[in-house]
Amino acid sequence: MMAFRAVIRQILSMGAKPWRFLIRSLQCACLLLFCALVQLIAFDAGAGGYELYIRAGIFNELAQLALLFAALVPVCLEDLSGSR
Repeated sequence: MMAFRAVIRQILSMGAKPWRFLIRSLQCACLLLFCALVQLIAFDAGAGGYELYIRAGIFNELAQLALLFAALVPVCLEDLSGSR
């Protein structure tokens, strides 16, 4: 529990540039997941529907990539700004 509090405290004390990157990455991931949901809602089992299903999967994978960047890049930016 104490380690979790330390991680939260470190996240909240980030600089402006890593914080902006984190927020924008989370917004991008939410937008991509929303696009995947819209593609799945529009999906039908007809001939052209399979492309929508594949596209929804691609949006889902891109959202995961955005979350990976949201976790890694702010940490790297904080390390670079702290070492100067």
